[in-house]
Amino acid sequence: MKKIILLTIVFFSFVISTNAQAGFSKNVSALATVVAPIEIGSVINMQFGDISRMAATGGTPTDGVLTMSTAGAVTTTSGGVQAVAGGTATTAASITVTGEETATFSLVITEATPLTIATIGQATASSTNTMELTNFTQSGAAAGNLLSASGSLTITIGADLAVDKEQETGSYAGSILVVAQYE
Repeated sequence: MKKIILLTIVFFSFVISTNAQAGFSKNVSALATVVAPIEIGSVINMQFGDISRMAATGGTPTDGVLTMSTAGAVTTTSGGVQAVAGGTATTAASITVTGEETATFSLVITEATPLTIATIGQATASSTNTMELTNFTQSGAAAGNLLSASGSLTITIGADLAVDKEQETGSYAGSILVVAQYE
């Protein structure tokens, strides 16, 4: 019995030692390509032009919303507000995105700061001296934008502007944040 156990141990030692051979090695390449950075340039600011609060039917003022199309047209979406014909010309925002030729990218568009009356000074912001931008639209698809063979694409941006029924008279300014990134 001892001989069988001894032979079994010798046999397994031989099998283990023959399977423990020297390994095979191979170098594997690691590669990377640096592409042109994606950038936003050639900015044209959004201009809603001159707007007016107006009384709704029955003479009661109401809050309103103006919509700027990506073509630069301003229309009343709801409530007691309207664009004034013959005033300051309206313009949709426009940006040019540049980067790697024929690459796809996405845009995220948000309000950076609401439109605030220029004469507010240190006063507390309120619904009557600020106006919010929402519902941003862009020419082209919201995702999957494709840079041209020259590595650029011009995009126009529209939005909704909320106007309070008691909005203060004056000039307002705010900003839009546009973030472009490769997909």
